[in-house]
Amino acid sequence: MSDTDAAVDRAFLAMVLERHGQDAGALLDLGLRVMTGRDAPCSPVNGTAVIELAAERGHPQAQLYLSRLAAQGLGSRPGLAAAFDALERASVAGDEAARAEREFMRARGLGSLEDALRWIDSPCEPEHLSRSPRAMAFRGLVDPVICQRLIELSTHRQAAAEIYDLTSGTKRTDPMRTNRRAPFSPVDIELLLQLVRMRIGKIIDTPVDTFEFPEVLHYRVGERYKPHVDFFHVAVPRFAEHVRIHGQRVKTALVYLNDDYEGGTTSFPKLGLGFRGAVGDALVFHNVDDSGAGDMRTLHEGSPPSAGEKWLLSQWIRDRRQTFS
Repeated sequence: MSDTDAAVDRAFLAMVLERHGQDAGALLDLGLRVMTGRDAPCSPVNGTAVIELAAERGHPQAQLYLSRLAAQGLGSRPGLAAAFDALERASVAGDEAARAEREFMRARGLGSLEDALRWIDSPCEPEHLSRSPRAMAFRGLVDPVICQRLIELSTHRQAAAEIYDLTSGTKRTDPMRTNRRAPFSPVDIELLLQLVRMRIGKIIDTPVDTFEFPEVLHYRVGERYKPHVDFFHVAVPRFAEHVRIHGQRVKTALVYLNDDYEGGTTSFPKLGLGFRGAVGDALVFHNVDDSGAGDMRTLHEGSPPSAGEKWLLSQWIRDRRQTFS
């Protein structure tokens, strides 16, 4: 993983300018590849710098990506103010995706920095489902129309959900997890989705920079995720090393994006607890005890829907600031 605090490689940028200095499209393509590690060494800092070069040369879509990255704290002008500015520039320059994103946010009362901060900070009181381990519901956290938008953003990026194979150290499909997932890389996280993540962070008083990249989970009839825990078992050497470097997965947040299905309860068999949120509700539970050790009482299952389809925004949260992969 590459640290967001790393310095931009000036020699690399000089080479890029020599080869692609006047080709904004080539700069954007290269920046996205370096940003995500697609057929290139992964370096979010250098990738962002190249995308900025594309934006300086007038590529409107580059401004759209800068909006997303600025909201996540990347770029020479990080932060929400710069994110809104870049989205506006992309819209004015004619990027249709930026225009659609801007208009949607305006229609939901999130068209300005001030509106966004007001929404992020708006209160949502917890409903305590369990005191030990801690599990809370937040009713109506996200507008149902925004939930539908998140489903739409996810439909084209779905893939089979996987589990971690302890033997090979890689991920693989397995009968214990038969649903599908839609992962979001840094360049995929629209400003709107980042605002949702910031709202989650606000209600649980947790910095967003401890969040992993989000996923949207999709369950069709009969699909499930059998009982499992979200924390890493540090008794397993591979996991112990992972936790040493990247931190423990201490909390899980789930936002229910729809409710027009039957079954599909999020169940905690050791607690005798089942939760089925209405659209826009969030469930947040702690995966570790007060000492920071993994808590087996948090064993939970994504039960299969018996009718309809279930969509969830899944957000895992670590105990330390995360770097970008």
